[in-house]
Amino acid sequence: ARPGARRLRLALDDSALFESLRARREELTAANQAETERWREGKCRTIVGLTMDDWIRRLDMDVWPLVAVGTASGGVFVADLESDEVLAGEQGAHPAHLERADEAMALLGDFDGGGI
Repeated sequence: ARPGARRLRLALDDSALFESLRARREELTAANQAETERWREGKCRTIVGLTMDDWIRRLDMDVWPLVAVGTASGGVFVADLESDEVLAGEQGAHPAHLERADEAMALLGDFDGGGI
């Protein structure tokens, strides 16, 4: 291949890459502006992703849409918030009321005043 042809091919590849990056930047900027506007105007999307017949005391949402839930009566569950489906769980996985302060601290830590 001739050196000029290689430079032309690289220039075309570069321009396609830069065009793709520019389009993505515009897309992200528009999405960010739309999100900011929704927050400012109070138009955020809300859903009820999970309903239970107990008070929810703990909620861990590290891996969306999965959630780990601990209930006031001692249940522990894993659910999918998008489908409102409980995937696994055990009612009474731990006692609802703990008598000893060290048990409460082991289960609850500093949350809820150590369970007091």
